[in-house]
Amino acid sequence: MGVQRHGIRGRLLIIPEVSMMVSYHVDGSNIHVMRVLHQKQKFPKG
Repeated sequence: MGVQRHGIRGRLLIIPEVSMMVSYHVDGSNIHVMRVLHQKQKFPKG
């Protein structure tokens, strides 16, 4: 799952529903999460 990046170890998983990006790599049966980025959503005031 996620996008394979060239020149960078691991994959990038983008979860748009919660504005989150997870950078990870799989080593056998282990999943190593390298970075989690979350961007605060700003909803228009109405």
